[in-house]
Amino acid sequence: MIGVAPKYIAAKGYNAREAYTKAFSEYYKNGGASQASALIKERIATLCDIGGFTTDELASWDISIMLASSANSNPTLFWFLSYIYSNPTFLTTLREEISRAIRITDTSVTFDVSFLLKECPILVASWQEVLRTRAVTISSRFVMEDTLLADQYLLRKGGVIQLVSSTNHQSSQIWGPDAASFNPSRFLPPTTDNLPKAVKKDRRDGYTPFGGGSSLCPGRNFVTMEVIGAVALFVTGYEIEKEDGGLLEVAEIKENPFGAQIRQAKKDPRVKVRRRAEWAGKKWLFDVGDGVGEGSSGLAFNAALAQ
Repeated sequence: MIGVAPKYIAAKGYNAREAYTKAFSEYYKNGGASQASALIKERIATLCDIGGFTTDELASWDISIMLASSANSNPTLFWFLSYIYSNPTFLTTLREEISRAIRITDTSVTFDVSFLLKECPILVASWQEVLRTRAVTISSRFVMEDTLLADQYLLRKGGVIQLVSSTNHQSSQIWGPDAASFNPSRFLPPTTDNLPKAVKKDRRDGYTPFGGGSSLCPGRNFVTMEVIGAVALFVTGYEIEKEDGGLLEVAEIKENPFGAQIRQAKKDPRVKVRRRAEWAGKKWLFDVGDGVGEGSSGLAFNAALAQ
């Protein structure tokens, strides 16, 4: 970021990036992308055929998509599974709900992701509660006019303000006295439908795991399908417990590293993961169907777009 002799002042990161770029350059030159996903193929076509990128330039850029696809979704999946497998009753409830969204043959199990999103309200509510409790997204905004807040804080025109989502996400004024607790029911219709209009507005405005306004993350629906599909697979097909066979515990959080928007665990738990006997030998498949569009009624972070 400083731009001064990175090979020497940031040798570890510089050398890692060089190794990464070399490996992906060879991957492209050897035709590896022919087996890649539709997303990667479209990206290559856009950058190379339209943007004029060379293979080496494309390889050096690919660290960005790896960061975008894993830096936040992986720890989010970790917390989601931790909350589920630390609560046997919660696990059973989700297994029953998810069972309606799978198609079973002698050799495979297919997860209908669109069905999961539309017909599994507890799963979707839980996903949003994981984001509320673990997201630390920072949004930046320009001050368009001199603005006085609370009769004491003057924001000067042309300045930049930064808003940390966790401040609102953990607010008891917005979410109630149990704001610090994991409680998916706060996103379920029986709860949200009965809230006073002012509280609904506060919660809509105070829930920003993907930012908001014109900078609302364009990948929010993609990662929703990605994480919910993965969680459904684990919940359906696997048992996860502590290494000693005990009940999994939700890990403590640590200070966030630069660039991460999801809190990370202070210490990686040691666990055992085993496939449930009734699903042995089955191949896992996914049908994304219609996916999820902007304004989905079940996703609070799309609510502002729907109005």
